[in-house]
Amino acid sequence: MTAGEGLSLRTEGLTDEEQAALQGRLWGLLSRRTAQYTLGDSSSVPEKLAGELLESLCFTLEEGLEAEQAPPRRLVTEPLDALLLRGQDALRVKTAETERLWRTACLSAPDIDNIALRDTLRSIGGFFRQYDLLFLAHQIPCDIDYQLLCPVSGELRGVEYLREYLRRIVAENALLRAFSGERVARLLERSCPDYRGLLINLCEPVLLNAAGLALLGGDIGALGLTEEERHRLAEHLAPLNPEQGRQALVQAARMVCAAAGLGEGFAADYLAGAAAEQWPRAAAALAAGDLSEVFFSLK
Repeated sequence: MTAGEGLSLRTEGLTDEEQAALQGRLWGLLSRRTAQYTLGDSSSVPEKLAGELLESLCFTLEEGLEAEQAPPRRLVTEPLDALLLRGQDALRVKTAETERLWRTACLSAPDIDNIALRDTLRSIGGFFRQYDLLFLAHQIPCDIDYQLLCPVSGELRGVEYLREYLRRIVAENALLRAFSGERVARLLERSCPDYRGLLINLCEPVLLNAAGLALLGGDIGALGLTEEERHRLAEHLAPLNPEQGRQALVQAARMVCAAAGLGEGFAADYLAGAAAEQWPRAAAALAAGDLSEVFFSLK
């Protein structure tokens, strides 16, 4: 395995000789870290554990490069131990930020008894006690079952992944709490009768229905669409090509975010992007001549 192959470590711009030198430096660092992991008892561990320790090292070194805005060449020109410590410091800061995000997510969670959301937030609380920043920094020691509107990239690791997941949860919570809890519950009942027990996203029908009403210039807070409104919405959307359809949903979602007081930051960008991803579903419903399973009535 060459340095960086299959690992979260940037090595672009390094020559073959520098790649080889880096690999040797990594193996040396891994040997020292393994001895620390075993409290000096051994510098040898099972292959699977060695792979995890190496992945953690690479992830943390990458954090060090990012924190110092340094190019990959720093990996071969400066001591790796110093860069590793810099990465660990950066991860400590991000872990503290992520814990604050988790508390915000818990406090802002909608008053909806969804098992997956409840259990996921509870499990994430244990992350901050179990996260092994020193030796297994790339791992995520908690269970994440609740589905987001848009999943986090699998390329993110450790606390980086969790921080991005919670940013999205907080954005979704903000949208859900902007509407009447009673109306949200009725809409969820219409879109998925077992919304409490199934692994669904609670925000999706709310975002889509509100966007549909925004496209019609209707009362976004009403949240439900009548049959007549769905008919008008179909007339509005039917002539649009895929790019136009996605842009229409983006603009509508931004109107929803403005009405909900979410501003123009991360939450609005995330929710607008999530709305755009729903165009294929809306297009399929238009082709079938029935929008009732995409834009729901509350009755």
